[in-house]
Amino acid sequence: MIKATQCIRCGKARVFSKTWSENVGTSQVTYTQSVCPDPVCQKEVELLLKNRHDVAVNRIHESIRRRKENRGKSLLARRATILAKARENSVAGRKLAV
Repeated sequence: MIKATQCIRCGKARVFSKTWSENVGTSQVTYTQSVCPDPVCQKEVELLLKNRHDVAVNRIHESIRRRKENRGKSLLARRATILAKARENSVAGRKLAV
């Protein structure tokens, strides 16, 4: 039995809009999609979740970019780059822990 959850935005009990089953290997998996009963709220929730997803994807891409950038550098060169960025930020009025 599936318990109803609450909307993350308005707190109303979410309703089940779609249920389907798929075979994955030798197991049968049942998926249930729930939505907020208020259509305006559901659109806002979808936008919020899309923004969170985009931030997470950008974070992953930036991490991969930094790894590729640092792969060819020695440890001392990486440390010098970090210190230079910290100095730039402290000159601009922002203090960063090094």
